[in-house]
Amino acid sequence: MIGATTDLWTDDDSKKSYISVTLHRIDEYFRLHDRTLAIREFDGESHTTPNILANFNDIIEPFITLDDEIRTNLIVVNTDNASNNGGAGGLESKYMRISCVDHKVDTCISYVLKKRTREINGVRLATFYEFEEEAPLVFNQITNCKKAVTVAKQGGFHKNILPKLQQEIVTRWYGLYIMLNSFKGKDRLSELMDTFKVWKRPQFIACLDGELNSELVRFLYVFKQGTLALEAFKKPTLHLVAFWRQKLLSHCEPIRETVMQEDDNGVEVELPPDSDDIIAIKRRIHEQILPKFILEPLHIVAALLDSRQKHRLHRMGINETQVTQGKSDLATLMLKVGPGRTHVSASRRPISSRQGSKSKKCKTVIRSEVGPSICSDDESDVNSEDDAAQKQSATCIAIDKELLDYMTLKLTPDEKKQNENDTPSSGLLSWWRGRIVAFPILARVARCVLAYLATSAKSECNFSDAGNTLTHKRNQLSPNTVNTLLFMRSNIAK
Repeated sequence: MIGATTDLWTDDDSKKSYISVTLHRIDEYFRLHDRTLAIREFDGESHTTPNILANFNDIIEPFITLDDEIRTNLIVVNTDNASNNGGAGGLESKYMRISCVDHKVDTCISYVLKKRTREINGVRLATFYEFEEEAPLVFNQITNCKKAVTVAKQGGFHKNILPKLQQEIVTRWYGLYIMLNSFKGKDRLSELMDTFKVWKRPQFIACLDGELNSELVRFLYVFKQGTLALEAFKKPTLHLVAFWRQKLLSHCEPIRETVMQEDDNGVEVELPPDSDDIIAIKRRIHEQILPKFILEPLHIVAALLDSRQKHRLHRMGINETQVTQGKSDLATLMLKVGPGRTHVSASRRPISSRQGSKSKKCKTVIRSEVGPSICSDDESDVNSEDDAAQKQSATCIAIDKELLDYMTLKLTPDEKKQNENDTPSSGLLSWWRGRIVAFPILARVARCVLAYLATSAKSECNFSDAGNTLTHKRNQLSPNTVNTLLFMRSNIAK
């Protein structure tokens, strides 16, 4: 089984749409690989559900040479939460699909802290903050910080401010954190006031609240940590989803007494109780996380595959029913991979692109090691059925025993020490590589499940590379050339 990520992007200059598809797999040595198959022009006038599926299939088919039904069961696709990625006739109708956790977090925070708009009788209203009345000081701070950055840039004196004030990136919540953090610091506002006074704009700094800004940045910092941990694509991340969901929910609980907490440098500092405005913001984001950041079955299965988390799932808000279902799903996957496995090999052969390019590419071909049996007569058919039934029974017994042994496995002292860390250890693949003999079927399941990523961040990186390739000086590059360049960049050095 293989993980895939896909996303869409539109070039600002040419207004052409591109689709990215990346495959992720773990080899027999438990090394995680990613391969970008294409960043090509989107084929179709609109990003409809059927068009996305057709483009995805068109990219996947030359690389995975299996029957359509086998390929459907082989691939798990990670996409953002856009409606055109699911529904009837789309990716979800053919492949197993998991939603990008990064987009879920972004949706929860943006809904509360970003401006929104409504349309009434065909008329779009002015943008507004949904919860401004509940936390007026917070939203005044955000608005005033934006004004200060704008004034500094328009006045031409932003280059005199070091470190520089950062402008908000409106497309992601993380841009808000970067902007607010550029105002944070013990003497930061005093230094900014001196600069703004020189340019006769002191009123834009005088209205800022340093303590509230630090409190808001401190609150958002944990979301930044979670986002960065889940966006990684060079190591497994799916098993971290349940952990970070619960950590973010706990982080949204109000602090009503003074507490001791480590700062960015690992030094313990005393933190005062939350202000009323921050408590209101925490409550609203908590309300968004509960319905929008829902754990999917694969998230629980992945958490069970981490020996450091398997007995702590109840601490992550996972109830007993979900744990039981997760173990059942895990046993089903063991049965699926137990009798045989899928082998991934790479062959060098020319592949012509959609536009007819003659360039040679490294083609990843997926072949099944399990082939059909050929019987010569009815007696052989009966014997084969008996043998298959016996093998199936033996496999089920082996699976039950292996799963029981794994669930009752006790950690070594070193592994228990790792449990004291705030986050689960990142050496999960090394752990499973050392348990191939003890848990051969589970190890194969781990290779499958842990190859699925928590986010579609790799596709975002692909589009960042595409944007750096399609510059103003190279705006005449054809989509086929861009696709070939980025394909080679992803594959030639690996």
